[in-house]
Amino acid sequence: MLLGCCIVVLIRSCLAVNLTISGLFPTTSVSSKGTHIHQFCQLSVEGVNQNKELLPGYNVNLLNGDSAVRPGIDAMYKHLYEPPTKLMIVGPSCSSVSQPVAEAAVLWNLTVVSYSATSPALSDRERYPRFFRTVAPDTCVIPARRAMMEYYGWNKIGTIHETYEIFTAVTDEINQMMSEQNWTIITTEVMTNKPADQIANLIKADARIIMAGFYINPGLLLMCEAYKQGLYGDHIVWFFMNWVDTDWVNKAEEVTSCTKEQLLEVLQGNFFTGPTFVNEQNTRGIAGITTKEFDDMYYAHFNNTMPFGSTYRMPAYDSVWAVALALNKTLTKLIESGSSKRLEDFQYSDIEMADMITESMKEVEFEGLEGYVKFDESGGVTPNVAIEQQRGDERIIVGWYYPATDTLEWVDGGPEWPGGKVPSDSSIIVIDQMFVSDKLYAALCLFASLGILQCVGFLIFNVIFRTRRVIKMSSPNINNIVLLGCVLCYSTVFFADVENSRLSGEGSCVIRLCTFVIGFSTAFGALFSKTWRVHTILTTSAKNLKKNVRFRHLVMMVLTLVCVDSLIIIIWQTVDGYTVEQRNLTATEIPDTDTIIIPQINNCSSSYGLYFTGALYVVQGLVMAFGAFLSWETRKVQVDALNDSKLIAMCIYNVALLSCLGAAINFVLDGDVNSSYGFVSGIIISGTLITSTIVFVPKVRF
Repeated sequence: MLLGCCIVVLIRSCLAVNLTISGLFPTTSVSSKGTHIHQFCQLSVEGVNQNKELLPGYNVNLLNGDSAVRPGIDAMYKHLYEPPTKLMIVGPSCSSVSQPVAEAAVLWNLTVVSYSATSPALSDRERYPRFFRTVAPDTCVIPARRAMMEYYGWNKIGTIHETYEIFTAVTDEINQMMSEQNWTIITTEVMTNKPADQIANLIKADARIIMAGFYINPGLLLMCEAYKQGLYGDHIVWFFMNWVDTDWVNKAEEVTSCTKEQLLEVLQGNFFTGPTFVNEQNTRGIAGITTKEFDDMYYAHFNNTMPFGSTYRMPAYDSVWAVALALNKTLTKLIESGSSKRLEDFQYSDIEMADMITESMKEVEFEGLEGYVKFDESGGVTPNVAIEQQRGDERIIVGWYYPATDTLEWVDGGPEWPGGKVPSDSSIIVIDQMFVSDKLYAALCLFASLGILQCVGFLIFNVIFRTRRVIKMSSPNINNIVLLGCVLCYSTVFFADVENSRLSGEGSCVIRLCTFVIGFSTAFGALFSKTWRVHTILTTSAKNLKKNVRFRHLVMMVLTLVCVDSLIIIIWQTVDGYTVEQRNLTATEIPDTDTIIIPQINNCSSSYGLYFTGALYVVQGLVMAFGAFLSWETRKVQVDALNDSKLIAMCIYNVALLSCLGAAINFVLDGDVNSSYGFVSGIIISGTLITSTIVFVPKVRF
């Protein structure tokens, strides 16, 4: 059969007019596209030339120009400057070569058809108006990946790519898709020659779903580094383009310090997405053969082997048929228009025929080996997207994405997950909001209530026995103010960060501040005013002067101190009021659950709180220092009912000691809401209880 076909082609080639097509193939470099693509296309040329209804009277001749892998258009110019005139260009293989070729071809009025250039940048019709391809741009996988993310509930990803436009354009499209979906890209990494830092950044960002874009050698280095740093396993999902050859890991030891087995371990369970370039229905296409028949012929042609880069054998075969069909349509239009020109009359300056060829290419549609071929507005095709999963050293199709209906369909149950469950897109973060324990809160409120009851008892005693000499001489009204201050201090305990509190967090912060500061100022201000009264009496008596210190004078002293503290608080809360800030404590990971528990506490926060707190400390410190001075000055007064200096000194000592102890404990227990509240409230209760007991119990005893 092959012998008969060759005889037909030979006879036709001798009698027909040759139509020369420039072919650009990477014949001297090894790339993911391979070195045998020209031979695939020659098989297609033979099929075209055997078809009697296609281009009658013509014979297609496909040249072989070496375009290599890196950008360069030397082969194209060599073809163009040598006769005969070329009507179209098939190729190049790589996107980095296709871009300059497609731009230059516009100046020569040539239509370009690539079989494997997948860069999304080539879809720009303003830059590449005469460029077509029998493959889809790499961005065709993005809707498929979006559908997978929706199916599995993923909404956080990391991306890593090389700096070439073919990869950056895909990442840009992914960014746009994530933004439209209101999803999160937790990190975007750009690959370098030593990808250790990029892998470390992905790990640091806790990226679990990672979309990568790279050529083979840099990709192998990246996967090797992922193996070394442990960025793989049943909790990690990598996405790659499926144009990466299935046997790419065979180059592992040549390119990296890892073995093939180690890289396969990294790849297990991960996905390769993209068109398969295979007619799923295996129907007989325009070439008169099925995909299976072509592969049988293909294997026979290459001695039952699959040459490196065979992924694009179907699009390469179909690209020649697309060229032939476009030229056939152009010939028909020339004849029907009554033009005397024919295809062999084409010149590089003939814009009219060049436009006719380009328009004819837009109209081409046929059943090819890769499926139904029809060019869209961007000059590419819109194939169904295969979802392949790495299993062992093979890639198995586990699903299809159909762009026409935006549907995802699994094959044989879909993906198999190494860990037996679908990975999550990040660690499951559980925020454990910490509140003061209800039992602890109830216990301390009980103690504070008992302290308040004690103060009420002392107040009743003070009122009932106010006419007694021991009570009357100790300024009972001032004693009542001391008790009022103690009640305010006790009240501080009631305002805690408890669950289901009716008070707002900010309100609780402000009330605690006010009750304690005003209560402290009231209690100790009153005590020190009593000492000041004794001191005044003592000093005036020594000078034979008589000064009557009335109750209103003492009250004015207390009110002045309270007003100073109140003014500081008012300015503080007006200028920089309290806000409740959630602070995360040390996280705890629950083994085998991929769950992280993060305790969170509420903090009363203020940007300038340190300065205002310092001002309050200064005021209270000066009051206590002044009180200590007055107590020392009046220590020799022998009338116990009149002089409380010794008792006040004891109060100052205990409060100062408890305050230092409380500050140290609060600093150490800053992250433990229960311990912090318990100790601080305990110190407030203890200090207040000691003060009221020291001052009033002796009076009750007498």
